[in-house]
Amino acid sequence: MNNKRGISPLIATVLIIGFTIVLAAIAITWGTNLFKKTQEGTAKSTDISLACTEVIGSLDIKASLAPLNRQLYPNPNPESAGINLILMGITVENNAARSINGFNVRIFNKGATIIEVVDTSNVKTYPYNSTDNSTQIVKYNEGIGVRDYSIPGNSIQSFVLLYNNSLITEPVRLEFKPNVVIEGISNPCPGNGISRDFPK
Repeated sequence: MNNKRGISPLIATVLIIGFTIVLAAIAITWGTNLFKKTQEGTAKSTDISLACTEVIGSLDIKASLAPLNRQLYPNPNPESAGINLILMGITVENNAARSINGFNVRIFNKGATIIEVVDTSNVKTYPYNSTDNSTQIVKYNEGIGVRDYSIPGNSIQSFVLLYNNSLITEPVRLEFKPNVVIEGISNPCPGNGISRDFPK
């Protein structure tokens, strides 16, 4: 005689309802967290875009080229004594109230090819080092090796890039893209920056 008994329909119904409630609670919690993270990410992206629009719309950039004056920028590095260094000047007029916290410069060689990208968050320091051929940048009239690439609101700052013209043979244009601070973090502006041709 078979004495096996299944669970009663009432208990089965209670268990199904309990599982459904638990699954619903998990789904709601996950969905809420996902929505919150998406909302926060969207808000931050919007803040960055608005700040960059404000800054880029208020910038005036001037670019220039000149041979290196070794009296003004003496180079004690013997490895680079025979290198023909060129000064690339960038003057940035920030007419916005918001400060710029560093920037990215893309240098275009003749033929519209990007030959060099200089990011102030990872820039090499003076003196020029011929072993890595990197372009270096300093703020004009500040101490050599000073890594201050900020541009306060409503101010004008000038920077000098030192580069090896055997690598950047015919620079024709540069693109300047600022960084803005949102929630205490420096963020590069999305999209393209401001382009300026070098005077011929």
